[in-house]
Amino acid sequence: DNNLSQTDLSVAWPVSNNWSAMGRWQYDLTNKRNLEILSGVEYNSCCYQVRVLWRKWVDVDDNIDHPNSKSGIFLQFVLRGLGDLTSGSTKEYLEGIKGYTGDEK
Repeated sequence: DNNLSQTDLSVAWPVSNNWSAMGRWQYDLTNKRNLEILSGVEYNSCCYQVRVLWRKWVDVDDNIDHPNSKSGIFLQFVLRGLGDLTSGSTKEYLEGIKGYTGDEK
């Protein structure tokens, strides 16, 4: 019937002046399975950012009773003031991480 209860845990951790680590875990309590796992690192300098993320997820429009999980590694380069040098953005993945402040200034 596509009803579910879920948890959502996330962390953003500054490792050093320029490095940060982040992660997120969404779990389906009803069906006892992962909905999304995200982990990554980010390097920030005065002029650019580099992000590397690993993500495993279930699409929102999948049948929740029989989902097809997907996974991928995402690499993003951002020139501050100019924007993203890659074709996509990781911003939507990172928005759900409480405390994450990796804005592309």
